[in-house]
Amino acid sequence: MKPIRLHYCLILDTSGCRDPEHAVKQFLDVTEFTGIEKSVEVVRGKRVVRYTVDGPKTLTELRRALKHMAKGLFSDATKAAI
Repeated sequence: MKPIRLHYCLILDTSGCRDPEHAVKQFLDVTEFTGIEKSVEVVRGKRVVRYTVDGPKTLTELRRALKHMAKGLFSDATKAAI
């Protein structure tokens, strides 16, 4: 059985940055997004990072995971960057 694909998006407010492209690149490098397929687009002056990861194999497992998602959504590097 294939895992459920989870789609996420992060909105980065780069309005205070002199070089928003560099800030986004640095954020992605620090947060270990290099091995994940992603896209970055500009929406209303903010950078939107969209990516997809493999989730659990069943909806029951997904429901259980969602209960703890706020605690474990990001890696430690991502939490530190945010």
